[in-house]
Amino acid sequence: MSRCPKTCETMYQPVAMSCYQDPFSGCECITGTVLHNNECIAPSECPCLHYGKMYKSGETVQLACNNW
Repeated sequence: MSRCPKTCETMYQPVAMSCYQDPFSGCECITGTVLHNNECIAPSECPCLHYGKMYKSGETVQLACNNW
């Protein structure tokens, strides 16, 4: 198991070489899923973080007269 599991927060960041050093046994998410709140979910289900606030996947937010 990697020391740096892919999560919603880290899935787009490059993997550091230190993540591959000294692997250990344990559970990790299957390919195509990421860890979020101790559950493996599809990346499309990850919430969005905007200015410190979490928004659920699919939630619409109005910012400066625009819906995102």
